[in-house]
Amino acid sequence: KMSTCIFSRGMTKKELAALYAPGLSHASALRRLSRWLEQHPRLMRELKSQKYLKTQKKLNDKQLAIVFKYLGKPQIDMNGTRLV
Repeated sequence: KMSTCIFSRGMTKKELAALYAPGLSHASALRRLSRWLEQHPRLMRELKSQKYLKTQKKLNDKQLAIVFKYLGKPQIDMNGTRLV
């Protein structure tokens, strides 16, 4: 069963990166997420319209929704574990 409430509070970029790349170290997952974001100009434009800064540590609800629009939601179970 999927949980959507885990995303409703916003989350750190480190938490989000770990969901997209659970097998990588936090640093590697964060670098990968940053590359993905940078490779999508429209995604970055929308994020910046919501006051996104590359240096911020946490994404708010609206920013997360934009990321999910372009990258899709990571598939996780009720315990917050990524489903493959």
